[in-house]
Amino acid sequence: MSDTVGRFVGRGPDGREHVVRVEVRGRAQLVACETCGWRSNTPLAPRRVALRHLSGSHAVASAERERTPAFWFRTGLSALLVAAILLFAAVRGAGG
Repeated sequence: MSDTVGRFVGRGPDGREHVVRVEVRGRAQLVACETCGWRSNTPLAPRRVALRHLSGSHAVASAERERTPAFWFRTGLSALLVAAILLFAAVRGAGG
């Protein structure tokens, strides 16, 4: 199971739009180009890998990052978990 958590979109010199998406599969992150089918698994720095592919293979000078609903959902769950842990620690610490 994978969730697309972000997309990098840019235009090449010919005006064609190129899209590279970042998917999370467990602990691994897959970077996949929708234009040419290129794929790469990366444990860290998917942004760097995506931008390097866009600039090297498609001559994209700059790309914008789009975050998908899956990204915001994962971020919200993480924030909720941290808040619950901090609240539990504060309540436990106040109790003595």
